[in-house]
Amino acid sequence: MMATTQQSGYLTLAGRHLYVTVFAPAAAPRAAVLLHEAFGEEKKSAFRVMVRLARQLAEQGAAVVRYDPSGTGESSGDAAAATWDDWQAEAVGMAQWTRERFGGVPWYALGVRLGAFAALHAASHAGAAGVVLVEPVLSGEDCLRDLERRQLIKQAVTGTDGAAAAGSAERWARGEAVDFGGIPVGARLAESLRGEVLCQRLEGLPAACPLQVLRVSGGSSFPPAWGPLTARAAATPPGRAVVVRDKPFWGQIEYYESDAVLREVGAFLSAAAGLAAPPEGS
Repeated sequence: MMATTQQSGYLTLAGRHLYVTVFAPAAAPRAAVLLHEAFGEEKKSAFRVMVRLARQLAEQGAAVVRYDPSGTGESSGDAAAATWDDWQAEAVGMAQWTRERFGGVPWYALGVRLGAFAALHAASHAGAAGVVLVEPVLSGEDCLRDLERRQLIKQAVTGTDGAAAAGSAERWARGEAVDFGGIPVGARLAESLRGEVLCQRLEGLPAACPLQVLRVSGGSSFPPAWGPLTARAAATPPGRAVVVRDKPFWGQIEYYESDAVLREVGAFLSAAAGLAAPPEGS
C-alpha cells in the first residue's frame, strides 16, 4: 500500500464555508473520489467507517475528499435553516472542485444512505467516471421516517418524552424545525425531502457511467423496490449490485466497522480506475 497524507481546511462555495478533508497518496493519484455521507446521527455512527474507507482508498492510489454540507458538522451555517437546494448545489460545487484539484485523473462519486442523492446529482452534473451507492435511502420520505423511528427508539430506551418526534409533521407544517438527536431539521428541508425519489435521479446519469450498488443486510437478496438500481448497476460493468452480509454500520450506537463494505468499494474502484487492489484484511 502507498504512503498517504491527510489535510483539512475550509473551502468557500457560494459564500458558505465547507469543512473539507483530503486523503491522498504521497505519489500522484490515479483517481479522485468524492464522498457524500449519511445524514444526522447516521453520519456520526458511520464516521469511523468513512475515515477508514478514505484512508484505504488513498493507500490504493486515490485522492479522497470528505466534506460537511453547510449547517452540518464543522461547516458554517445554521442547521435549522439548511436547505436541500443548497446541499445539491454544494455537491456539484465540491465535484467541480475535486475534478479541477485533481485534474487529469477520473473522479468518482460515492454516496452513503441519504448521500446517494447528492452523489447521483453531482455525477450527473459534473461528469463522474463512476458512482458507488452504499445502502442508499430510496426516498426522502424514507429518510424522514427513519429519523423519526430512530428518535422514538432512543426516547423509549431513555424514558424521555416522544411527543416531539411523533408530532414532527405538525411542527414542520407550522414552519418549525424538529430536533433529531441534536440535529435540527427545518420545515424547508423536510418539504424538499418529501418530493425526492432516488431512482428518478438515475435518469440524469450518463448511460455509460458504471454504477456500483451495495446493500448491507443480514439477508441475501434485494427488495423489489431496489429493482431499477440493481438493473442499472448490472448494465454497466464493472459496476454491479452486491448484498454485503453485515450489520448496518450507520445504525449502531457504538462504533462498528464493516470490512466487507470497504473491500467491495475498494475492489470496484480497483477495477474501474486502476487502483491497487484493496488489502485482504480490509
